[in-house]
Amino acid sequence: DLRFRSSGLIGDTKLADLMREHLDDLRIEDLPRTFVGVATELTTGHELWLHQGNLIKAIRASYALPGVFAPVAVEGRWLIDGALVNP
Repeated sequence: DLRFRSSGLIGDTKLADLMREHLDDLRIEDLPRTFVGVATELTTGHELWLHQGNLIKAIRASYALPGVFAPVAVEGRWLIDGALVNP
């Protein structure tokens, strides 16, 4: 869904709904395999490794390319795509 009124060009509502349908409230630490999402803290530019917490938020933060998708709030921090600091 294209949109022009928020901080991202493409809304991820449909994708987030699809993830909620299949992943529900899974937490990273409860997965049967190791998962680490990589994100960048928007205010500091620091790379963050997301290895605990809500799986959907970690996935969304890891693909939140600035200007395309809106940043994602995780534990009081605004996160964007981790490839910006570690391609």
